Amino acid sequence: MMKSLSPIGFSKNMLTILSSAADEVLGHLRTNSSKKDWQPKENEDICGDTNLVLESFQDSKRLEEKYGKLGSLGLATRIGEASFRCFVRQEGEDYQLTDMNYRLMSLNQRFLFGLEKVAEFVNLNLKWQIDVFDNLEEWVWQISHHPDSWQWNQVWAFYFSGLLREYLSWTSGGRYFVLSPQLIDNNSEIVHQIRISKTPLGN
Repeated sequence: MMKSLSPIGFSKNMLTILSSAADEVLGHLRTNSSKKDWQPKENEDICGDTNLVLESFQDSKRLEEKYGKLGSLGLATRIGEASFRCFVRQEGEDYQLTDMNYRLMSLNQRFLFGLEKVAEFVNLNLKWQIDVFDNLEEWVWQISHHPDSWQWNQVWAFYFSGLLREYLSWTSGGRYFVLSPQLIDNNSEIVHQIRISKTPLGN
């Protein structure tokens, strides 16, 4: 876990999840790219990059300068995926995602219940309003501003897509669901929607 964090408004729980997820992803990147050079001092670089990732949720420019546009968005996706794993470990019991009642739900009930629970956590711990809609052929995860919201940027979009993709894979036993992100007009309170087909690929 990193030693210092920029005070950018995340709740304590969300900050723990985000920093743990960023450390996990950046640690994998660093060990995969330079195993021979893996030394204790590298941890300082990882902590610095973790701070950079956290800052990028408000301003992505510095992250893009270091990793490039596509690299920074790929990083946001992977941190979103890792964040869900951290969320389950840290909050899964409190949000009823690890108990028997959840496991005994029908598959469709389980998907919707989990999407709503992840949305509930985000609503309580981040400065966005998340609403979940259960349509005939798709679920819609909708992100809206509220008075204290940050400026929306693509880091958020790719982060949330990674978070949801990992949840869907986790609860379905590894199936792949098509996510269709949709940016909304900046003049609207709704800033982003992620539409999720209820039919996984291969089914």
